[in-house]
Amino acid sequence: MRFQQGKTGSLTKQEKAVCKRLVLDGWTNQDVHAFINMGRSATVNFARISSVKSDQNQLACTVDELKLFEVFKTGYDPKTGLNPFLDERMVRSREAMITAITVFNNPSLNFRAETFAILAITGWTYLAIQYCEQNDLPSKRKNGDAISLADFLKYEACPFPSGVIGNLNAMIKLRNLVAHKIMGPFQEIWLPLFQACFLNYENQIVALFSSKLSLSENLSLSSVWQLQPRTAIGTLEV
Repeated sequence: MRFQQGKTGSLTKQEKAVCKRLVLDGWTNQDVHAFINMGRSATVNFARISSVKSDQNQLACTVDELKLFEVFKTGYDPKTGLNPFLDERMVRSREAMITAITVFNNPSLNFRAETFAILAITGWTYLAIQYCEQNDLPSKRKNGDAISLADFLKYEACPFPSGVIGNLNAMIKLRNLVAHKIMGPFQEIWLPLFQACFLNYENQIVALFSSKLSLSENLSLSSVWQLQPRTAIGTLEV
């Protein structure tokens, strides 16, 4: 079932069917109105609900469809405004970066640098593809596969500053080496590169999307490797 969130003051076909089911189930107009407007950027008025209620030809969704729609509606993150059914890339992008930092800061693990490189690039890739989708840039290759982060960095329209691009090219090179080389136990040697990668991500997700997507609500930026806020740090040779 594909979910849609209405972008105007009118009800979508899916919302009309849901409204009809809720009315048949005994919901009041006020409760239906509040439920439908949950997470909507453009709210609907009571008249829209009343028109569905009085429309004898309007079909109701099934009980199972309503249950799925309820899961969708209650899936919004109150802090970020993201919904995993509508904003899957950005949800996964943020989680990939948060997981990368969490794993790297776990002293009981030995595969920390490699894991950080893989997850951080994954987070950046989802961010890049989402930017393409929202700005009419190619998000797929000719064969239908999604573009890579390396592809995106070559776009003239890539919005990242040169320092960020340099850092990401170094991170991509490191990520590619993970499958062919043991990185060794001295994880600290990668700290400057990783610090830059994370701080640049934080800056770009806020600048290109929304301050609501900042990772500061999930991570204490001052405690991540004892960092001080800064931008576009230089790269290391990999």
